[in-house]
Amino acid sequence: MDYQGLVEAFIGVVNEVDDERRRVGIEALCTEGVEYCDPDVRVLGREALVGHLARLRASFPPGVSFSLTGKVDGHHEQARFAWAFGEEGAPVLEGVDVALFEWVEGGRGGWRIRGVYAFSG
Repeated sequence: MDYQGLVEAFIGVVNEVDDERRRVGIEALCTEGVEYCDPDVRVLGREALVGHLARLRASFPPGVSFSLTGKVDGHHEQARFAWAFGEEGAPVLEGVDVALFEWVEGGRGGWRIRGVYAFSG
């Protein structure tokens, strides 16, 4: 499994400024029942995640985004990754998230994100 690629794609979707491209990215990357949880919110399902990310993205000041701060560490359908939020080289928030993955069968089968659990500090 390409943990690094899946997490990088997720970070890219979170940073996506276009609502429709963000939706398409979530549909491609996440299971139907995906769960996202951070200290302030818990959402269940793709539609709820799409809505949450739209509200989150709308609150970003110009020039800020999320970025990975190291290599993704994964095994047994789970991964942890460190991130920073802010302008490049000047983060205002950092944290570590855990992602869980699930194999999805079918025409667009493959590994998908089934949960992201965010911790900031």
